[in-house]
Amino acid sequence: MATQQNKEVKIRRAAAKNSPARAITVSTGDTHVVGIGNLRVAIETDGKFWTAQGLEIDYIAQGDDLEDAKKQFEDGLACVIHQHMRIYGSIDKLLSPAPREVWKEVLNPKAIRARYSQVSIHEIIKEAFGFEKVDYLVLANAA
Repeated sequence: MATQQNKEVKIRRAAAKNSPARAITVSTGDTHVVGIGNLRVAIETDGKFWTAQGLEIDYIAQGDDLEDAKKQFEDGLACVIHQHMRIYGSIDKLLSPAPREVWKEVLNPKAIRARYSQVSIHEIIKEAFGFEKVDYLVLANAA
């Protein structure tokens, strides 16, 4: 006769004050579903490389062109989320905003504004998957 284990399901929600960004984590055992919605990402170039900087999450990635920077941001953030879930059991330590100087550039009226959302599943020994929608802010000096 098979026995069924009762696993506690934990749900955590997070939102920065005065921010449209939201995060939710649903965990049961070693499986975690992490959703991030309305994350704003600033994109700029120095003429050689492109940089993607999360605003509500202080995470940054670099690519050879605009599309590569977006892909590096998506893939890298999934890995960082996975590691936070593996090490800390939550993404709480990841939820800190970008530095003030990044925000000053984003508030430039010429910046292109967009938002990013993703949902991923993390098992302690398995890789994450899934970015459904990515919206980026291309800063004025990159446009």
